[in-house]
This record gives sequence, C-alpha cells and structure tokens, in this order.
Amino acid sequence: MEIFYEYTEFSRHEPGVAHVLVTGGAGYIGSHATLRLLKDSYRVTVVDNLSRGNIGAIKVLQQLFPEPGRLQFIYADLGDAKAVHKFFSENAFDAVMHFAAVAYVGESTLDPLNQSDTPNASSHATVDDLSDEPSNKIS
Repeated sequence: MEIFYEYTEFSRHEPGVAHVLVTGGAGYIGSHATLRLLKDSYRVTVVDNLSRGNIGAIKVLQQLFPEPGRLQFIYADLGDAKAVHKFFSENAFDAVMHFAAVAYVGESTLDPLNQSDTPNASSHATVDDLSDEPSNKIS
C-alpha cells in the first residue's frame, strides 16, 4: 500500500514566514501568545489536548485570522509520542513555544505528586522529537 502525503503551507518552509508551534495554545497564556504571533504575521500551529484549554479560544482566533495557512489546530496529547512524532513529521516548524501544563494552583496543592509527572512526561515526548528537528528553537 502506498501512502500519499498532501503538502500544505504548514508542511514547508516559506521565506519570510516563520512557523511557530504553540503547545497548550488553547489555554489562557498560550492563546494570548498565539494571538500576538498571528498579529505579528507568524504562521501558527496550536497543539492542545483541551484538558485545560478552551476550544472557544481557538474558534475566536480562527475567526480573527481566517486566511488559509495562518493558523491550524491539532488536537493531541503531548504525552502520546506517536502523535507528537506525527505532527512534527507533517509540519515545518521554525520555533516552539511550550505552554502545555496542568497549572491549577488548587489541584497542585491538593495532589502535588500527580501534578509533577504530567507536564514532565509531555515535555519529554516533545523534546525528544525536537532533537530530530533541524530548527531546535525552544522558548
């Protein structure tokens, strides 16, 4: 069986256009960072599992920036190494801004051991895939 991959604006580098991956981009801080990037003419891919993020924030951003090739949303969990590898292999990122986290203060004080593992495991999968990327730009 032959698999064909459809190339998009997000899958190739374009001179003068930086493509930024924003993890946790449906959360409060990530969505504001995404808004700033889009206002500054960056191409943005948001990856979020929506466990804390808000799909409404993504919909507002899509309405504000409806042009093709400006914003894409990928529903994925950064702890899923296969999913992380898939979106890295299908996109040409120039930089990564990592905001994905479980960051509710109340939860972190009630169950600190649970809080400490989730972001770290997710970050490891992302950084492992980044090590294979030529850009290696992490913020």
